[in-house]
Parts: sequence; C-alpha cells; structure tokens
Amino acid sequence: MEASDLASLISRNPEHRVWAYVRVSSDKQVRDGEGLESQQAAIEAYCKAKGLSDPLVVVEGASATKPMFRARLKGKEAPQDEDTSPRPLLLLLVGHLTDLPSSHLVVWKLDRLARDSF
Repeated sequence: MEASDLASLISRNPEHRVWAYVRVSSDKQVRDGEGLESQQAAIEAYCKAKGLSDPLVVVEGASATKPMFRARLKGKEAPQDEDTSPRPLLLLLVGHLTDLPSSHLVVWKLDRLARDSF
C-alpha cells in the first residue's frame, strides 16, 4: 500500500473508527506464523470479541529497527532525510485518527509499532 492509496481509503471512509495496522519486517516472521494474514485474522477476531466494527486494514512493509520519529536538537543541523519515515502509512493513519473521537488503532502486537528500545 502506498500513501496515496491510504489517503484515498481515508477519504472514502472518513468516519470509520476501527483501523488495523499490520507489518512484517522479515521472512522469519512469516515462517514463524507471524505473517500479514495471521496478524489480520487475529485482529479481526479481537475486534469481533470486543464488539468493534470490522477494521479497515493498512499493510506496511517497514523495519522497526529504524526510528519512527526523528527529533532535531535545538542548534543542530537537520539530517538530510528529515522528512522521511520508515513508516509513512502509520504516521498518516495516526494523524487521521488523532482527529477522530472514539477511534481505534488495533495492532497484533505492540512491536508492530516500534521496538521497546527505550
């Protein structure tokens, strides 16, 4: 999925409040049963169990080893690639859901968003 595809999906469903974010960053995850289809099935089962509507699914291929956000220190020069993100679809989706009360972003595991390296 490209950013333009997600923007189009959002514009066609501006009030949809349940979104699923799935991502696989390695072939090993697929071999271990953590592929996109497995993640999506688990998310759909969770939404059904919690009484949520069917989620619209966003699929992104990105590694969580790169930082999702970049902070520029005051007085320091900005990196050349400051406007790029390893997960542009996630940033676009979070931006949309931030303005939508009672919305849900459902992920299979928290490590789909970022590594626990802090």
